[in-house]
Amino acid sequence: MTWARTGVDTPQYASMDTRAAEIEAGVRRPAHELVADVVASAERFDEAVRSLPDAAWNYEVRMRTGELRTPGALVLARLRELEIRHADLAAGYRFADVPLKAARWIIDDLVDAQCRREGVPPLRIEATDTDVTHELGTGGPTIRGTQADLLGWLTGRTVGATLSTSRPGPVPTAPYWI
Repeated sequence: MTWARTGVDTPQYASMDTRAAEIEAGVRRPAHELVADVVASAERFDEAVRSLPDAAWNYEVRMRTGELRTPGALVLARLRELEIRHADLAAGYRFADVPLKAARWIIDDLVDAQCRREGVPPLRIEATDTDVTHELGTGGPTIRGTQADLLGWLTGRTVGATLSTSRPGPVPTAPYWI
């Protein structure tokens, strides 16, 4: 949001090594400090969104993955991070607990990002419990399962054991999208 507001290149991290070091350092911090950081970062993000000038909403910034996104997409990326990291904690919150609308937004965003990349293998995904379907290219396998199970698989958090595929053999490894 700072980059969009100021026009000054402000990457998420100084480097991927810095990102990895920050994550590793966080592992050893007490839970109350981590909770305080989550609350403080949510407050900072909320303020940044609410105070962003109208013109800045059209400005594109570069994500950690290299793709250009507008601030509106950053709001969705924040939701994606929160929901997926919440499930990552293995503290009783599962992909099945992600609200259906949020899960759909996340899946749509993940697939949309892949559509902008080259060399993505063809794939069709179909949720068996909602109307979510996506096709990347043609001729790839169809992967079916609940929306929650597809979300876990698409983010590389699960191996897709509960999913089915139109091709013989096991469900392929998902393109790790987050």
